[in-house]
Amino acid sequence: MGASIKYFGKSYIALLGLMLYTLFVFFYGLGAYPLLDNNDGLYAQIAREMLDGGDYILPHLNGGLYLEKPPLLYWMVALTYKVAGVSEITARFIPALAGVGCVTIVYWGLLELGLKEKAIQGAFILSSSVGLLIFSRMVYFDVLLTLWLTVALLCFLIWWMKETKTYLRLFYLFLALALLTKGFIALILGGGVIGLFWIIEKCPMSMAKAFFDIRGIALFFLIALPWHVLAMSKEPEFFNFYVINEHILRFLDLREPRDYYRGSFYYYIPRLLLYFVPWTILIFFMKFQRIEDRQEKISGHFFMVWAGVFFVFFTLSRAKANYYIVTMMPPVAMMIGVYCASKRWVNLFASGLIIITITSAAFIVPHYEDKITSKKMALVLPKEADQVYFFRDYEKMSSLRFYLNRAVKIIDSQSNDLLFAKREKHVDGLFITLEEFKNKTDFSSLWVYVFHEQQKTFQEMFPQFRMIKNNKKVYLFTNHPVA
Repeated sequence: MGASIKYFGKSYIALLGLMLYTLFVFFYGLGAYPLLDNNDGLYAQIAREMLDGGDYILPHLNGGLYLEKPPLLYWMVALTYKVAGVSEITARFIPALAGVGCVTIVYWGLLELGLKEKAIQGAFILSSSVGLLIFSRMVYFDVLLTLWLTVALLCFLIWWMKETKTYLRLFYLFLALALLTKGFIALILGGGVIGLFWIIEKCPMSMAKAFFDIRGIALFFLIALPWHVLAMSKEPEFFNFYVINEHILRFLDLREPRDYYRGSFYYYIPRLLLYFVPWTILIFFMKFQRIEDRQEKISGHFFMVWAGVFFVFFTLSRAKANYYIVTMMPPVAMMIGVYCASKRWVNLFASGLIIITITSAAFIVPHYEDKITSKKMALVLPKEADQVYFFRDYEKMSSLRFYLNRAVKIIDSQSNDLLFAKREKHVDGLFITLEEFKNKTDFSSLWVYVFHEQQKTFQEMFPQFRMIKNNKKVYLFTNHPVA
């Protein structure tokens, strides 16, 4: 009895330490650097326009329809804006919270599976791996998707072990949330893991029948279906663009536009090793454990299948991105937690290294602000400037639109993210041709932001404009006589 109390006392202390550590590394310095000129600024702006415009069905970017992704992340960020105001911290709060959620769910899932001694280790490995931390500190979909898929698949495994219908219905609920976060990829990944696991474990017919629970399936459709129906009713091109182009054609490398990196078949191997730093090195200082317990064996097999299906799917897909593979991190962390045991110094070293990394980054990153964000360039625009334009590139200056907080017109747009809005002409005057812009220069006072790659081209086309400010990344030109 005394030994048991001592064990649980140590367990609670370790859990408290894990919670405090996790909250610190995911939230510290969240607003220390501006929104970045990538998806960070892009998605933060979409959520802002959702809040300002009041359209919670069809997302908008710079006033034009943006139908590439489902709305759940935008809804959650917009709600955060509503409650706490618009800032870098509130923009990134939901991804950071999702990162904390992933760690918490890994701990809870291992605990529910009866793997008490593995729970803290698995959760700690995940919370101290740089990949999850990096993408939890930017406005990206993938950590939120990772959270929902992790909860869903752990609920499935717990149902498999305990045959409790509550967990099965929770599986359907969280799978629906994953669908609303990043689309039908959630069904493919979740279904692939479950299907392969069934084959390996020789699922009995009774379990297969029980899996198709009427109430669980109804709950799934109740959550996932309404937005899709409303979006199709409001936008006739929704099905073709969102379902066909963004899902099927993307996987087949036929999507328009082809604005994604293709990569080789080994694209994700070095990235996965990098994302698990420092554990890619520390794993050699951990002791491999032989598993005899049946429940642990089944859990270990499930985590392997989970990680394997995710890896194979993203490898086979022609569209590659650095952040896709973050969804694979929870099962790998749990695998390491189940099969390996670490010494205390290993955990202390890992936590210390990550804390130093996070705190250092909060001070170092702002010194590179001009290279990663356009915030300062937004602040130099005069208050009297009434006609503001971007020249060709939108995504490369995505944070600029957020900090300007005003609609801008795009000259000779080459933006992939605004392609649907341009093609369908949802907003009059949002896009203008070079000829239309030339006609304005004779009698209007104009201000134009130009990405550095287009600087020389713009100056050659419009020599009457002069540059008044630049940060070597973004240039501000005007024909205003007193600027």
